[in-house]
Amino acid sequence: MNFEKLFLKLGRADLLIKLCYWAQVFSQLPDAFVTNGKKGGVFGILHHTNDNQLNTIAQWPVGAPLPEKIARYLTIAMLSKPGILMDHPEFELSWEGRTNDPDDGLWGGAFRIILDDGSKVFFTFSGLTEAGDFVMGAMTALFLKLISREKATEMAEKCGAEKLLEYYLENFND
Repeated sequence: MNFEKLFLKLGRADLLIKLCYWAQVFSQLPDAFVTNGKKGGVFGILHHTNDNQLNTIAQWPVGAPLPEKIARYLTIAMLSKPGILMDHPEFELSWEGRTNDPDDGLWGGAFRIILDDGSKVFFTFSGLTEAGDFVMGAMTALFLKLISREKATEMAEKCGAEKLLEYYLENFND
C-alpha cells in the first residue's frame, strides 16, 4: 500500500481531531515543561516520491495559533523545515540543520521517514517549541503506524524532546 492510500483509509478527520487535542494539551502542560505560552501552529505531511515529486498530503492550522503568526508558521512548516531535509539527505531530523537565528526559519520540528518502497514522508509542525513541534509529528506518525514507539523515542533523544514525548506516550497513546 502506498502512503496516500494508507492516509486516506485512516481518515483525515480523525487525525485532525487528535492533532487539535494534542495541541490543546500542549498549551496546558504542567510547569515542568516549557511551553512559552504557545497554543498551536501549522502541521504538514509531505510525500517525496521516488520520481522526485513532493506532494502535500496534509496542511492544517492546528490548535490556537496567533492569527498574525500563521503565515510565518506555514512558511516554516511547509518550506523551511522540509527544505532542510531535502537539502541534506543524510539528516533524519530538521533539528540536525537548525541554527539559533530566529529569522532564518531553520528549526527543529520536522523529520523524515523512509517507506518500504524507498519514498520518503516528512512530518512537520511549526508554532510550538521545537520539542512540541517534533512531538506533534511523532504522535501523528505513531497514530498512522508508520513508526514504532522505539523509533519515535530514538528521534526524540536526538532533538531533546524525549521527556515531552514520554509524557504524551504515557497519557495519550491509545
